[in-house]
Amino acid sequence: MAARRLIPAVVVIGVLSAALSACAGGASAPERTAWQQWADTAVKGAQDGAISGLAGFAGQPGTAALDLPAPQPVTSISLSCTGSDTMSFVLTFSDGTDTVSRTQDLVCADGAPRTPIAMPSGLTGLTQFTASVSSVDGAGAWAAVLHG
Repeated sequence: MAARRLIPAVVVIGVLSAALSACAGGASAPERTAWQQWADTAVKGAQDGAISGLAGFAGQPGTAALDLPAPQPVTSISLSCTGSDTMSFVLTFSDGTDTVSRTQDLVCADGAPRTPIAMPSGLTGLTQFTASVSSVDGAGAWAAVLHG
């Protein structure tokens, strides 16, 4: 009798796992690896700071943070993304005293660098920068490069 109950439970778990995998954007391991490599390359050599990562869904965005050891003057930030048509960025900037958040939707354009956007006014020097990024299908990678 216990064996009969176990089989349906295993079937339900298998079906749920398959459904959750399908919801994860359906991206293959090679796609995710290629996106991560793109993200790593997009921020390589950034002199004023940069973060990158894989996108998530709206309720579970991909998030990365950069903590700076001392306040750093930053004038703008360049965003780029690949692997999805568009991505939504929630950018949070802090100077140690004040914190400002900004939302930015971006057309990915296959990873081409986009026009830098200005930093929020009123911050005296950046000490922390966080980006939470999502795409409709949870697919793709993104990069954010700071400019001083």
